[in-house]
Amino acid sequence: MQVRNPFDGLPKQIGGLISDVGRIAEGMQSLPELLRTLKSIEASTNSMDDEVKRMRAGVDALQEEVEQVQRSLHPLKRAFRRPS
Repeated sequence: MQVRNPFDGLPKQIGGLISDVGRIAEGMQSLPELLRTLKSIEASTNSMDDEVKRMRAGVDALQEEVEQVQRSLHPLKRAFRRPS
């Protein structure tokens, strides 16, 4: 029975580990810029939310007016309808 050396391949594993840690560190450097970007997007979204709510209220009010006009025009449409 042959006993395997537990340190065989260790330099290769350490090299890979160091490389992985380096890539993680590079990725971490972009986090502050990502945070600034996300905060900017959040601020824009919050301001657009208020604007969208005001526009929605305006559209709803217009819809009520359109329905009133349609109801008042209905008798005219019936009067001028072509006979089938």
